[in-house]
Order: sequence, then C-alpha cells, then structure tokens
Amino acid sequence: MRERPSSNAGEEIRILLFTPPDLERVLEIENQVYTLPWSRLSYEELIALDSVRMWVAKQASTLIGYMLYQMSAEEFELHTIAV
Repeated sequence: MRERPSSNAGEEIRILLFTPPDLERVLEIENQVYTLPWSRLSYEELIALDSVRMWVAKQASTLIGYMLYQMSAEEFELHTIAV
C-alpha cells in the first residue's frame, strides 16, 4: 500500500487504497453529494472486480473523499469521485 502525503491548511491528507471498513463512510459521502447515489450492492460488486481500483482520501482518521476507476488493456474509466 502506498501513501502520498499532501497538506490542507496544515493537516495532512493521505491517499490510501480502499479497504472494506471504508465502505460505510464512502456511502455517507455518496448520499451527501449525489442526487442518485450508488447502492451498497453496486459498490460491493464493483470493488470485487480485478479491473477496478478504489482509493480514499483521509485527513487524520476521517475519510473525506474517494474515487473508483476501472482499467482495461486499452482504456481507463473513472466511475465516481467525491470529496
């Protein structure tokens, strides 16, 4: 797992690979920012695919954002992003 430190008003933001315990907070953010949010099942099905990657942004121990994308041999598709 790789981390990339950044800073926001003096507080470090870490970019980390998604882990299953992150899903609850991802769903909270999803429901706050989208008028048609994805369901828990949609996330569970997608993150199980080998071609899908999900990263989260954490400030201290709080998940503040995420992105989910899918890769194939010829393309990269960003499916969702939110902060």
